[in-house]
Amino acid sequence: MPTPQRLVPLVQQFDWGCRRLHDRMTGPAGDSGTGTAIEIVPMTDDEYLWEPVPGCWSIRRRAAGPGPAAAFLVGAGEWGRDFAPFPHPWPPPFTTLAWRLVHLSEMLTLRADHMAGSHALTRDDYRCHGDAAGGSRPSTPGRRPGGRSWSVPTTRCWTQRAAAPIPMAATQRIRSSRQPGG
Repeated sequence: MPTPQRLVPLVQQFDWGCRRLHDRMTGPAGDSGTGTAIEIVPMTDDEYLWEPVPGCWSIRRRAAGPGPAAAFLVGAGEWGRDFAPFPHPWPPPFTTLAWRLVHLSEMLTLRADHMAGSHALTRDDYRCHGDAAGGSRPSTPGRRPGGRSWSVPTTRCWTQRAAAPIPMAATQRIRSSRQPGG
């Protein structure tokens, strides 16, 4: 199914944002924001795992166990992401770049699988990488690391859903939720 015309700018913007983030982490060059290529030094492992304040949540070797206020580590492999079941700690822990990048990629991968994949992936299936080079490559079980594995199924889902008519009941709920007190 071709991408509906109204989604083309959204998909292009999404791809541009993903590419820019990737280039900013890996170098050797990237878009300055004005279309001019600039030299970028790749992110180091120290920057990736840097804990700017005490008590940060991060990704950790399983042998080290979870960090402060985390109950356990989630993810597959030697490394895991700090996690706590509901109710989550309050105030929320400050997180490292590694934790944020893993969480973002993990959530996109799981949502893509739920929308247009096997509907079977869980947090425990996602592989966390303990280095900056690995952390800048999303990975999905059964797929080769290094690609934007969640991008294609997410785009496919957007395309299919955008082409479908919106049910009248959903349209009514959207309108009523925008009313004062709705």
